[in-house]
Amino acid sequence: MDFYFNPYPEPATDTEDGKNAVLRVVDAWTRLALEMADSHLSGVSFNIQSDSPIEFKLVYDNSSGIPYRIGDILYKVRNAEREKIKILLEIFSKGKKVSAEELEKCENWHVLGIGKPASVLEYAKKQNAVAFTIATTHAWAIDRILFEGRNDWIHNLWGQEDISEIQDFCFSEIANPFARFATQFDAEFCEGVKNDFPPANTWDDYRIFENMKKAQDREFDIDGGLIKRSTIDKKMQFTMRELRDKSSGARIFFTYLQDNRPSIIIGGFYIKRMGPSENTIIQQSANRIKKYLRKKYG
Repeated sequence: MDFYFNPYPEPATDTEDGKNAVLRVVDAWTRLALEMADSHLSGVSFNIQSDSPIEFKLVYDNSSGIPYRIGDILYKVRNAEREKIKILLEIFSKGKKVSAEELEKCENWHVLGIGKPASVLEYAKKQNAVAFTIATTHAWAIDRILFEGRNDWIHNLWGQEDISEIQDFCFSEIANPFARFATQFDAEFCEGVKNDFPPANTWDDYRIFENMKKAQDREFDIDGGLIKRSTIDKKMQFTMRELRDKSSGARIFFTYLQDNRPSIIIGGFYIKRMGPSENTIIQQSANRIKKYLRKKYG
């Protein structure tokens, strides 16, 4: 998922406000990167001036004081915060760059409430990306950036506490369903299990993501309905769960390793009355999970 650096916010007029605006969005990015397994996020920038890289973005300016840029903030924060900012600067500095020629093709959409064209944000929207904003003013501290006279809007990461909407959007944009499942639910598939799953274009028919999200929201509690305990061998040293979609007959067999990463180990997939018997699939799933746990944890 691409995040486009928003170059339009004006500098703050207070040093602390400018610094806090940087720290807020860095914190939000860090939390999102943790949920998204990091590798699925990338930074994109456009330098309004060719000699003004992202680290020199002005975040505080006062006619009676010294102007501060992102690079200057590094010397005003604690070590842990400094490292997060450095990582962020590296992501955008080494990320893709949008050329002036590409932006010239834009239609000069105006941001609602800001009253000026924002071709970078228009371009980002057309790329189905997310805006990354250092909200040095309240006008930019919004979860969605709207455009005047249009139904279009773009997700905006600015430092909000609740990043779930952006997180869900990022998950939905991961094209490979197995990669999306693994990222969204912190899951890993045992060897051979992917062959059990139906074609990607039918996953919605079996409500695979929908049901797993419900189970995640319930912390994978065994309730006898959506999730039941599934076992053949009473001597198993782990609890195998069965996620059930009653309307389609789909079943996902997995174990939940709370406080581990990955926390979900997928052992099998089954559709009732199709293929081998359910007991055969349960035993196969249990054996796969045993093998995985033995290999990983000894």
